[in-house]
Amino acid sequence: MKKLVNFRPIVFLALSLICGILLAYGIILSKIIFSVIISLVYLISASYFLFLHPFKDGIKKRLFIFVFFFVIFLVGFSTFSISLNNYKKADLDNHYYTVSGKITDIKKTEYGASAVISKVDLKGIKSGKTKYKILLTIYGENDFDIGDYISFDALLIDNGEIFDNKFSANNISKKVKYSSVISESEIKFLYNKTNVFEKINIFIRDTLNRGLEKEQFSVAYAMLTGDSSYINENVILSYRSAGVAHIFAVSGLHIGFVATAVGFILRKCKVKNSITAIAVILSCFFYSGICGFSASSIRASIMCAVLYLARLKYLKYDDLTSISLASLIILLISPIQLFTVGFELSFAVVLGILVLSKPITKLFKFLPQKIGEALGVVLSAQLFSIPILLYYFNQFSLFSVIANLLFIPIVGVVFILLLVSTIFGGIFKIEKIILFPSNFILKIINIVINAIDYKVFIFGGFVLGAFVVFYYFALLFLTDLINLKVLAKKVASISCAVICVLGSVGLNLYNKSITKFIISGSETINATIITYNNTSTMVVSEANFIYSNNALKRLKNNFGKESVDYLILVNVDSIQTFYTKFNTVFSAKNIIYYGEKNSEQESIMQKSFPKVKCYSKLEEEFNLGGIEYYFVDFGGVIGKIKDKKFGIFSNRENSFNLGNQKEQFELLIVSDSFDEFNYYFSPNKLISYILIDKYDNAIENGVSVYKIK
Repeated sequence: MKKLVNFRPIVFLALSLICGILLAYGIILSKIIFSVIISLVYLISASYFLFLHPFKDGIKKRLFIFVFFFVIFLVGFSTFSISLNNYKKADLDNHYYTVSGKITDIKKTEYGASAVISKVDLKGIKSGKTKYKILLTIYGENDFDIGDYISFDALLIDNGEIFDNKFSANNISKKVKYSSVISESEIKFLYNKTNVFEKINIFIRDTLNRGLEKEQFSVAYAMLTGDSSYINENVILSYRSAGVAHIFAVSGLHIGFVATAVGFILRKCKVKNSITAIAVILSCFFYSGICGFSASSIRASIMCAVLYLARLKYLKYDDLTSISLASLIILLISPIQLFTVGFELSFAVVLGILVLSKPITKLFKFLPQKIGEALGVVLSAQLFSIPILLYYFNQFSLFSVIANLLFIPIVGVVFILLLVSTIFGGIFKIEKIILFPSNFILKIINIVINAIDYKVFIFGGFVLGAFVVFYYFALLFLTDLINLKVLAKKVASISCAVICVLGSVGLNLYNKSITKFIISGSETINATIITYNNTSTMVVSEANFIYSNNALKRLKNNFGKESVDYLILVNVDSIQTFYTKFNTVFSAKNIIYYGEKNSEQESIMQKSFPKVKCYSKLEEEFNLGGIEYYFVDFGGVIGKIKDKKFGIFSNRENSFNLGNQKEQFELLIVSDSFDEFNYYFSPNKLISYILIDKYDNAIENGVSVYKIK
């Protein structure tokens, strides 16, 4: 019997670990169907290798292998369960505490800074040290930096395992359990102490900052360390739209440059192969440490280590075994990483290149070899990453293939130039001189990237759902991983592709037939996007004169678009002032505001934003995309979809009394006064923008999604 797949022990160990993690995820988050599917897939696969796979070994050895793999499966299940349960148990019950800790990450924002506090020591209802971290929002001008130990009194809010309507893998994997908001004046500086990785990171940052112009500095710092927090949002959006934002995530590209540079220097110095291999491996892991030991940098470092050690021992290097070993090590240390976008994109891109680049390259035999191979690498990476980009960012760039073909060779030169210039410029204090060429090249790159509107190349706005499995099987059947005859592989691949297309089309048509509410709130602004009949409407029920755009950014990430058809403003005094800031995140074709017609405001808007039309509404109903709306005088709007009503209200300060008027509502989205709203409207679902201790459905600083069928 011919083998269906080639057996690689490390590959199947990694898959066993992943299946265990996925099963724990499904059970803990009550995804029953998902859990059943994972269990069946694992049992069928294990049974195949136990009874049907044509091993030469006897049944006893097969049983031993099966038991060993099952133990790894249980390890994945238990480590994920323990990690998540420990995170849940670390709740501080939303109380005030006296906190001391170390700033391990900080970035400047429009209102101050956002800092991650580790080595936290608490005094309050619960006292002592905790291994979990605090995401601290600092208002006001400040000069705090990495390595600063600080103390403050603040309300610590517990972060849950679900955030922005998704599993909060990023926070859990980084052990960021609490969040708090505080003024700079309320923080006491204690002292500063940095480790070697932090010292070098700061050295790189400060050297680049002194030697480069502002925009070039932010791009260069992200390129060298993976920290893109200094990049202007519009700039990084341009890079993302062009499909080359991955240069800001330290991965195989960067680790490869480091390994190549160190190896080249040592070989020129005629250093022994064994010493060269050790030096290259240590350099890669050290560089990963400077960049915060991200999953992508660790993956690349492990694969580099396996490659050099295999060469040293004259062993055959197997790409799939190497990447599987990397995933095995990372997930044994932190099983939550499996659900982070960095881990998924990093491994998907590399896996795509390993298994799909050769078949794709064969399609370009008519081109010069180098161009054909480059196209094979870029296309295979793109094909494997598309579902992940759609899930996390709701889009991908069709221009990325061309951009990467042209851009990556330039990035290699710039990276090495930046690295060498930063080291010598910082040591000898000649940053301006030695970084001048890098500044010039980066300026040209930024001009080119920002000169083109890549939005026409953006494709997205749909989901694959569970049919993503058929998408990947359609690709895998085209590779050498599955040993079938050519005709059988083509039939299987086409069948999977058809199922994926038909299934995802049906899923997206179903999603468009329902009314979707995407809800995000904060202390400064509350907003909800409603999608129905291909029409999008945003209701801003409350916004301070100076508000933070964070809630709007979260809405955009979940909505997947930068424009809405209608913008309904409830408690907004100056339309032009509000919209000027709003327009940095979203745009709107029409604005409906509450009250009598304000000709002065509309005239100002017409001059500032000529493409936006403004309408005033007071008592009459108005129809937007098939939904009937009308304003209520106590602050908010009521909408009606067929026979179902919903309300979006702002009532933090003003109480209201509707007498004996009571109605049955499908959904209420409010700022406060749960008891009053429950009494008058008897909603099937009530969601609050702000955090109130006794209600579990408050979504302050997060995103909630609700659907009406």
